[in-house]
Amino acid sequence: MQIEVEMKPGNSNNHFLFGLVKDEGKDNDYASSSNMCYYDYSNNHGITKYIKGNPMQSGSKATGKHRFEIRIHLDKKLLRVASLPDYSSIAELDDPNKINPKVNYRFFLAILYKGDMIRINNVSVVDKFDEKM
Repeated sequence: MQIEVEMKPGNSNNHFLFGLVKDEGKDNDYASSSNMCYYDYSNNHGITKYIKGNPMQSGSKATGKHRFEIRIHLDKKLLRVASLPDYSSIAELDDPNKINPKVNYRFFLAILYKGDMIRINNVSVVDKFDEKM
């Protein structure tokens, strides 16, 4: 899946969070409690093992376009994120055993503060991954 998000100035710091949450807890838990997510402000929510480059944090009051490629393959216990277009930063789930292939998950994208605005410009799903990451 490739996601391009555009951050618009809002009332706070414009941070976003995306990842996996168990289907059974989607309405009761904070999405980040699964510790299987990427948070642009902090490196302590699961996708913290950097294979290449530095953290992809956008920093405080981030605006502009941000593009990510997200690879999810539950059977292979894979959850990986890369910055686009150059794959200069690649991170994956710190512990692949957090993913149980027998459990149903939901992908989520969240904004954190009232007034933050994110526009999703494009999402594409692929049948197979290329070798870029």
